[in-house]
Amino acid sequence: MPAFLSGVLLLVWFPLIFRLSGPYRGATGLSDDVFLGRWLAITGALFGVSALAFALRLRRMRRAARAARGARADKDD
Repeated sequence: MPAFLSGVLLLVWFPLIFRLSGPYRGATGLSDDVFLGRWLAITGALFGVSALAFALRLRRMRRAARAARGARADKDD
C-alpha cells in the first residue's frame, strides 16, 4: 500500500519533484526546491506507518497463538 501511494504521488507530481516544470516559478512565484524532500518525507512516513501496523498485527497474532497454546495445555491437563 505505501509503495502504491508513493507511486501515485510520484506520477502526479513528477514534474515538480524532478524540477522539470520550467514555468512553475514564474507562474506562482514559489520555489520548486521543496517537492523532492516532501515527497521523500511522505514516502518515509507511509512506510513507517505500514511497518508499525505490521509489527502491531504480528504482536497481536503471537499473543493469540500463545493464548491458544495455553488454553490447549490447560485442557490437556
